[in-house]
Amino acid sequence: MLSLLGVDQEVTELTPAEAEFVNGLASTILLQAVDLLDAPNRSAGWSHADPRILHGQGAASATLVPVLCDVILPDLDGLADRLDRPGAAFLDVGVGVAALSIAMCRTWPRLHVVGVDPFDAALELARCNVNDAGLGGRIELRAMGAENLHDVDAFDLVWFSLPFVPDLVLDAALAVACRSLRPGGWLLTGTSAARVSVGWRSPAFAPRAQAGGSWIPPPSRRCWLPTGL
Repeated sequence: MLSLLGVDQEVTELTPAEAEFVNGLASTILLQAVDLLDAPNRSAGWSHADPRILHGQGAASATLVPVLCDVILPDLDGLADRLDRPGAAFLDVGVGVAALSIAMCRTWPRLHVVGVDPFDAALELARCNVNDAGLGGRIELRAMGAENLHDVDAFDLVWFSLPFVPDLVLDAALAVACRSLRPGGWLLTGTSAARVSVGWRSPAFAPRAQAGGSWIPPPSRRCWLPTGL
């Protein structure tokens, strides 16, 4: 199949991290497509419980870390140093199976993480993954939507995956996520656009999954992060 697609040579040149990303993304997309064919009238919104889909989505999300290190951090003044300090904190909105949170902790040994997600099926897998990684003391998992956060001035970095946050609560969730940032902190969003930064103090990227959330924040939502946060 790879030969037919003309990518057999490219595949052999992938690093282990790149191969994990490709395998995870391909498997979750294909399995979600099969799910759509099996249940075409399923309501919009992320409700997948198949561990293969959830783990595949997680493997894809974890590749944010090398992109963060190599591409994003050099453009975000002071963030690299902040993540390396004692007491550094990261908020993972839509933590899923905690693959991204685990990768963040492995990259920054002093970092503590709070991961929030209202989806029990993903959180059950996340708890197992965190325990298996030996990171139970550094990753706190909360069964809740981001709109219910009460943290203030708590995090140096927030990852906010727009595609997985329903439109109904998006404005409230963004507002409390901004409130949770420490002075000088940064919020990164995943959307369907690449490196969108109009009115946001963050790059925005990543394609939308079939999840019921937003593709790109409308103009009214592009002003949550004024310069100076």
